[in-house]
Amino acid sequence: MSTVKKGLATHLKYCCGACVKRYRHLTAEELSQKVYNILEHVTNNHSNYHESWCYNKKALLENKTYLAPADHRIDKVKDAMAYAQLKKNFDQYANVTQMGYCNHPFDTQTNGALNQSIANSAPKSVCYSSMTSLNTRVALVMGIHNLGRLPFFSHLLSIH
Repeated sequence: MSTVKKGLATHLKYCCGACVKRYRHLTAEELSQKVYNILEHVTNNHSNYHESWCYNKKALLENKTYLAPADHRIDKVKDAMAYAQLKKNFDQYANVTQMGYCNHPFDTQTNGALNQSIANSAPKSVCYSSMTSLNTRVALVMGIHNLGRLPFFSHLLSIH
């Protein structure tokens, strides 16, 4: 049973995703370190953060004080169990091997759009598994995706 509050979990999810997207050009080791810094950041350790990401550092540069939302912070001592659970998850998912899978220059929105197109042409509520209809529908989506609608259908209809 997790003792991590929902607000903190949501904040960490956002920060990790934004970090991976922003630093995907780095090596897997550097990316892993950046993601691990997020865990330290929510424990009020701002030493490894650049001011473009850290509102606390930005405020200090302007001689101001930044008060982060309470559900975006955790105390290592008072919330030791929650910190241990988070550390275990970061060790599992933010290690160099896992960051190597995220370490590519491509955007995943294209993949999501392609999956949505396939789901629209072959909905899960209808069984196409034993028919060539599924293969045809997926091939149509792939052809349109790769060539574009007009070139694909022009080529398809020009074949005798």
